[in-house]
Amino acid sequence: MLLPALPVLWAACDSPRRYGASTGIGAGPRPAPLLQHRPPTLELTFVGDIMAHTPHQRMPAPELIYREVSGVLQSDDLTFANLEFPIDDAAPQATYPSFNAHSPFARAAVEAGVDVLSVANNHSFDQGLPGVVGTRRALAAITGQVGRPWISGIRSNPSVPFVPTLIEHRGWVIGYLAATQHANLKAGAEPYVHIVDYDDAAQVERFLSGVRAAAPSFDLLIVSYHGGVELAATPEPAKLAFFEGVIRAGADIVHGHHPHVLQPVSRPWRAGNQKLIMSSTGNLISGMAMPPIRISS
Repeated sequence: MLLPALPVLWAACDSPRRYGASTGIGAGPRPAPLLQHRPPTLELTFVGDIMAHTPHQRMPAPELIYREVSGVLQSDDLTFANLEFPIDDAAPQATYPSFNAHSPFARAAVEAGVDVLSVANNHSFDQGLPGVVGTRRALAAITGQVGRPWISGIRSNPSVPFVPTLIEHRGWVIGYLAATQHANLKAGAEPYVHIVDYDDAAQVERFLSGVRAAAPSFDLLIVSYHGGVELAATPEPAKLAFFEGVIRAGADIVHGHHPHVLQPVSRPWRAGNQKLIMSSTGNLISGMAMPPIRISS
């Protein structure tokens, strides 16, 4: 199942930071960038969940999954997605309800044009700590080979804080921070998966404090969040209030996913600059409409 991507044109404009941002829709004034080598705009693409259902994992050439969309994903500056499965090459492939994929399946998405991945979602801990370690190892190997993806949302060392991943692209300094509302296998997940439940006031305040502290360091700060009610056509008030709080804390873009359907987009203003909240960007790759089939590998 393929759903449309959401393209965003992000432009420099007035801001308390050395660079601000605007969606380019109803934006305020845009002075020339302070650095001549830094283009005034970036074209970003946001898609939803990349899942690992049986029909896709069984394909002998997973790059064929992206044949019809790779041109779009490769024509922009950066494409953002949620990778909704762990990668443990030492374990068998597995599908819903506890996913596991192998490296070629993830590499196909990257080679098709996906540059930045959230790896914080309710399936991040499906294979326990080996899945977290394996995911980081597999994606690091792909990055070593093709120069991307950038990732955020899991850690193999609990003493390393969850802070925005630094992305330097065409002179822009971008921060990327991913979190999830929960993990399906909760036992042991929290030290390794960035869990922020918007119904937990203490977790929310810690997260917003981190956003406030990080925001001045970046030209553009993007927060990716996996949560909400599945198949809901509109975001529940508590989730939307959390997203608005993230914007007030200093983020420029909130990229939401998990409901598996598209939800409305809003463009709030803060400090004279227009921001962007995508409550849910649906699915990019999914077999949810098909009956489950056991994978043998």
